[in-house]
Amino acid sequence: EAMKARNAIATGLLRRLIALIDNAEAVTLTPDQAAPVDLSAGASEWVATGASFGAAEVPRKVLTGADLTALFRMEASKIAAAAAEMDRVGRPDEAAVARAEAALLAGYLA
Repeated sequence: EAMKARNAIATGLLRRLIALIDNAEAVTLTPDQAAPVDLSAGASEWVATGASFGAAEVPRKVLTGADLTALFRMEASKIAAAAAEMDRVGRPDEAAVARAEAALLAGYLA
């Protein structure tokens, strides 16, 4: 809906929240899972390992509603701090965008 309405503030915030969730769901790989692949022969890592697409995937963390709420509250704090900083350095337009994002995010948290 935000994209169809060409609402740049909402679209940007939603994309950032999706990335935030995606990063929070990531798991730390063990050394054997993160082993480097020798690509000196010019092959892609998929060809070099003999793996098929998706074979390197590991199960991701499952976030609860409480996890998401905490994540979004932290992001809201960061946005508020960014707005204050933009005001401090004389960038009122950017501060207004940050405040609009904070208001939108507060609505999601309500």
